[in-house]
Amino acid sequence: MSNILAAINHLKSPSYDTKVSFDFSNVDWFSAEMTTFLGMEIRRLQDQGYKVYTTKMRSHIRLILDKNGFTERLLHNPRKEDVFATTIPYVELKSDDVDAINNYISNSVFKKIGNFLTSDTEQRFKQAIFEIADNTHTHSQSNLILMCGQYFPQQRRLAFTIADNGISIPVNVNNSLTIYDDYNSKNDTELINWSMQIGNSTKLVPESGLGLFDIMETMKRLGELTVISNYGYWKMTSEGTRIRRYLCFPLHGTLIHFNFLLEQSAASDFNDSNNLSF
Repeated sequence: MSNILAAINHLKSPSYDTKVSFDFSNVDWFSAEMTTFLGMEIRRLQDQGYKVYTTKMRSHIRLILDKNGFTERLLHNPRKEDVFATTIPYVELKSDDVDAINNYISNSVFKKIGNFLTSDTEQRFKQAIFEIADNTHTHSQSNLILMCGQYFPQQRRLAFTIADNGISIPVNVNNSLTIYDDYNSKNDTELINWSMQIGNSTKLVPESGLGLFDIMETMKRLGELTVISNYGYWKMTSEGTRIRRYLCFPLHGTLIHFNFLLEQSAASDFNDSNNLSF
């Protein structure tokens, strides 16, 4: 992820018909939920006028993107059948389309994990997702949310991401509340952490701003949570440890990654530098 953000950050302003290639020659593994990150960066480049394409993609990675519908939507390649029914499709939904979001979460995400969640937990998680979508629509000046995921039956885990290309959480929080008078990007992780606390909201009615707090409390029991926004990186591990990092290059917008560990022994990370994963 860092390499991609660095390369995009160094791009010059596009001239007519400027092309950008995503070179996959050094990528050995692509974790399917990372499709959301790929989608948000490609969409941002396209909105800026670049023509985007991919090169040197290994067949097993191409198959992942063909099955989840990413290449069909962004690169106009036909979708491949998901034989093992483990794919959570890549979608771009209007952030105010509650019915479409609800249908996607219910039928594409939660059906993969059966009775792992109680009905109450599932409903709380949905409400938190709706809150994020509402924040996207209201505050981030982005009308789209991007979602994708993958069920890993052998590891007994489900990974899912939701993202938008709008105003980042740290910028929105500080613009609304001026928590830091001398704000700079090094404050971003602390501003994400602020947004995770109960009662903290940029809304006029604080009780309505519980999306991230509710999600964090829910994921304490279910797995891991990662939030990346602007220069901020915030992660809660399955043991409850909080990891805060500063990114060298910004992620324009916000990406939230959920790692549902259906068994406590489930593996959660791939650390090889040639992997594109969380």
